[in-house]
Amino acid sequence: MRLQLVQKVENAHEDSIWTVSWVPGKKQFVTGSVDENVNIWEESGSAEEVAISQVHTLSGVSLGAVSVCVDSTGQYGAVNSLDSKINVWSMDGYSIVGDMIKMGPSECWDIAFMPKRSESDPLVLAMAGGSTNCLRLWNVLENKEVATFEIPSDTEKKRRELFTLSVAVSPDGKYIAGAGMDGIIAIFEVESGKLVGKSEDHSKPVRKLAFSPDSKYIVSACDDMHVGIFEAATGNTIQVLSGHESWVLGVAVHPDGKVLATGGSDGKVKLWDLDDNKCIQTVSEHTDQVWGVAWSDDGKRLASVSDDRSIIVYALL
Repeated sequence: MRLQLVQKVENAHEDSIWTVSWVPGKKQFVTGSVDENVNIWEESGSAEEVAISQVHTLSGVSLGAVSVCVDSTGQYGAVNSLDSKINVWSMDGYSIVGDMIKMGPSECWDIAFMPKRSESDPLVLAMAGGSTNCLRLWNVLENKEVATFEIPSDTEKKRRELFTLSVAVSPDGKYIAGAGMDGIIAIFEVESGKLVGKSEDHSKPVRKLAFSPDSKYIVSACDDMHVGIFEAATGNTIQVLSGHESWVLGVAVHPDGKVLATGGSDGKVKLWDLDDNKCIQTVSEHTDQVWGVAWSDDGKRLASVSDDRSIIVYALL
């Protein structure tokens, strides 16, 4: 397998782009930037001549976008801003859904939707709780918290390190995981609230987490320049991948579970084979830190975003 550049969109935002998420069931993806805008993009054209065009902008994201996500049905998107205010919108018409979710200063960072397995399932957003050092589940339409998960801390760590940066929810909805500045990864069973796994292998901030499509494993992107692979049910370490020359900022597991992509502050996008646990390709198209990588739900496309204000879309061959 290898990545092939399909399209590079220069100056896609007016400032650094920190976050990206594909829309399930569509050839669309969402990006969020420090320029206080969320842009929706669409791929069109033929296999020989692909075009990436901006189809909508959601403006007024206070102080800039930290995290964007789209729910598993492709019907809703969400953005969290640097001042911990979350807006949820409908992907059909881009109207705001429900009331703005307002956390306290620095009390939210990364966000992810809980998977919806039926139309009757509520629209629930998972949040990395920032300075509160917890994970939250929030019912969007009722605008209320429905669950809290306290991240265990290392008492020897300084208080400033107790900041939850990342959150991920397993595709089957069974687990929620979080990690933060102190490098601790905590995995909880959603239904019971029980802590089922914990890893202290990382000693530096864990910027991003991602589950495998079968919900059995969780992958981490860390400032220690490593990518960790852990068993979801226990937190036990399966493998540690090395290859980035600086912080690893983004990670995404391919829908077939055979490869994963990472982005780093070294400006590189790397493709990793999960059977051999090795890097099989390094791409150097960006000129600055790569904050986010995301696969389309059909696995045919990877998007990466960077401080260089560009978006790059690749095909997986």
